[in-house]
Amino acid sequence: MKKDLLRSGCARVTASGIVFKGARFTCSKAIREQWFERAAFEKEWRVRIVYSLNKELSAIFIVASNGDLEKCNQIVGTKRPSDVKLQLYFQSMQKLKALRNM
Repeated sequence: MKKDLLRSGCARVTASGIVFKGARFTCSKAIREQWFERAAFEKEWRVRIVYSLNKELSAIFIVASNGDLEKCNQIVGTKRPSDVKLQLYFQSMQKLKALRNM
């Protein structure tokens, strides 16, 4: 990937994914660090990203504080769940985690 073909921008981390230009993305870092759950229970936040000028917007890259890039792939073919369904899902997950810790 050539650095001169990259544009920088900002994406929002939400309960339904990392949102940039109307598209939703996900990555292993977001899943591992439970970004979407945090965004649902706390609040959304912005992350610095770069994206390629020569491709469709099928992937973006999160820029880490040390300059490393984390590839995020677009979430396609799924309907966005309603906020109520999403909240019920996260509440169920929290209950299961609490039961597991008992």
